[in-house]
Amino acid sequence: MPRDDVRASAAAEHASQQQVYSRNLSEERQNIIRENDRLRHRVSTRRSLASYNRLAFQYDPTANYSDDENLDIGRMTTICRYCNALKFKRETAGLCCASGKVKLDPLLTPPQPLKTLFDGSDPDSSHFLQHILEYNNCFRMTSFGANIIREAASCRLAR
Repeated sequence: MPRDDVRASAAAEHASQQQVYSRNLSEERQNIIRENDRLRHRVSTRRSLASYNRLAFQYDPTANYSDDENLDIGRMTTICRYCNALKFKRETAGLCCASGKVKLDPLLTPPQPLKTLFDGSDPDSSHFLQHILEYNNCFRMTSFGANIIREAASCRLAR
């Protein structure tokens, strides 16, 4: 039998064995294998680290950045063992509270009428909670001592 025929026959037999092997694997194991293949592909197509330099200045709105592992920091699922703060998975340990060295006093109860707006007992509470970010943005400049008052349409919320 010629060498090429032997190779083709061996390759066909190997493929057949792979199919039988794959059928016998549990679904969970197959999912793990698929995930590893996906990660392997992601790593092979990953940008070089140098290409991340100043990437924000070349933003492409059509690109799917969520597929890039280096840009996706994930959800806040880790809890600090000292202060119970929510942290990102790869966030440095102790960053939030210096490993228990910084302790903050509990938040005080907000003054009236804020308390009733937050707890839902005020008739305007639902409107306030729906637009809380807009209200916060109206006052964000006051925290560093700005003294220019400029009324903008975004700070006038209609009910």
